[in-house]
Amino acid sequence: MNPQDNQIGEVRAGSGFVLFFIFILALFFDAAATSVFMIQNGPVYEVHPLVRVASIALGPVYGPILGAVCKILAGLGLIYFHRTLARLILPAVTILSLCAGAYNLLAWPLYQIGFLRSLPF
Repeated sequence: MNPQDNQIGEVRAGSGFVLFFIFILALFFDAAATSVFMIQNGPVYEVHPLVRVASIALGPVYGPILGAVCKILAGLGLIYFHRTLARLILPAVTILSLCAGAYNLLAWPLYQIGFLRSLPF
């Protein structure tokens, strides 16, 4: 085996680790923003059904954290069983988690003061 091949493999493994680390940070940002949202408004407005059930059972802090841990385990399973598909799904989930966290912190107060139309639930 060529020494350059080992270096290329290490670079690819390093970029995958960085992607997974950013994925974890985005999930915990979303969990923290969801916790702030739930402490103020309660878990009844949560859209994700599993996070809502976990938050009702465990509280507004531990429910979103449990949801984030389960999503991390699902990401690890995806990486383990289908690495090429994980390269497509993990960035999408990372972007969605960042958008959900930003929504919880920025858009929800606009609904509460009546600036935006109310939600259907």
